[in-house]
Amino acid sequence: MNKITKDIKTIMTFRAVRAVSDAFFNTFLIAYIMQIANNNIIPISLYQIVYAFFVGIGFLIFADFAKRRNKMILFRTSLILNFAYLLIIMIFQEKILNYVSFLGALYGIAVTLYALPYNVIISEKVNKKTMSKFYGYTNAINGGVAICAPLALGAFITFGSFAETAFVLAIIAAIEFIISLFIKSQITSSKKFELWEYLKNLKQNALVRKVYIVEYLKGITINGTLPIALVLYVVYVFKTNLNLGILTSIFTFCAVVMNFIFGRFATRKSFPKLLTVSGSLAILSSFVFIFFTTKTSFILYNFCYITAVQLLLSITDINLFNVSNDKHIKNKFKIEYFAVRETFLNMGRISGFILLFFIGIINNLEYIKYLMAFLTILIALIGFLSIKLNIHINDEEEEF
Repeated sequence: MNKITKDIKTIMTFRAVRAVSDAFFNTFLIAYIMQIANNNIIPISLYQIVYAFFVGIGFLIFADFAKRRNKMILFRTSLILNFAYLLIIMIFQEKILNYVSFLGALYGIAVTLYALPYNVIISEKVNKKTMSKFYGYTNAINGGVAICAPLALGAFITFGSFAETAFVLAIIAAIEFIISLFIKSQITSSKKFELWEYLKNLKQNALVRKVYIVEYLKGITINGTLPIALVLYVVYVFKTNLNLGILTSIFTFCAVVMNFIFGRFATRKSFPKLLTVSGSLAILSSFVFIFFTTKTSFILYNFCYITAVQLLLSITDINLFNVSNDKHIKNKFKIEYFAVRETFLNMGRISGFILLFFIGIINNLEYIKYLMAFLTILIALIGFLSIKLNIHINDEEEEF
């Protein structure tokens, strides 16, 4: 069945609204902490390390509840925690610098309670034939929101205040909660969370092991350290939140164009060529950026980075959810599959943010560009592994 159902449309609507708050948490909150810390990136690194730690262990702690009870309880609790998080920002404002570890833990728990049920719901409601269409539409809609949101947030923070912006985001969080009331989860299980049995089976499943290696590398790079490093460097070079918003919107527009091209023309047969070309461009642009560091070379680097990342995110996410419906996982180990995946992803995040933490100790933001170049090279490795993973998936589907 290759159809976008009403349930899927509701999820896509939720993700579009969520894209606004994601722009805030992943971009402007990081920039704000950096500004009130006087360009000291140690608090940001500490915040991200604590956040990743709590997400990683949170999946394992709440997995049994998600498997045997109503997952939407966790999902809606996460939205309440997000609301509380924004209230804390509004109340304490610049004093949040004294509570970065607590905020990292709170946000980590909120993301856990959101992402664990969300991933399983997507796997439940979107089949393999619909997955590419779902991601194409979702990325296009979210991309449109993500173009406008940074511009609006950047202007709002620049000409208003950070607390006022957090208040607007609190209203959006309330809207997210209302939309969540229309999302239903269809699968429940009487079986407990069987982590050890799943890990024993994992030894015999090379396909899933490859997925987890890719997720670990994504945690170090495109789903972890690299986007934060980009924000820090933009703030360092271009200074204001308005400039941050403008540049983020420009880069997001490039991402939307790439998503459209991918959704319209890309096929599985074209994945190796696309990944090879985009990975090569990303590596080349990173070396140009290192040896000829200018604002222009930085923008060029970002364009090539966005091109590579959008291709990788689309392909790796499709692989992630397709493998979750593998005959060895679908009926027994789906929660375990996503919980262990999140552990690998956040191990990668912690590894990357430890590197950023050491740059903070050195206290020279120029070193961020070398970290960015190193992480960009790892993106090429993700591309290579994704090609191998697609071949493996295709082979298994043909056998089945």
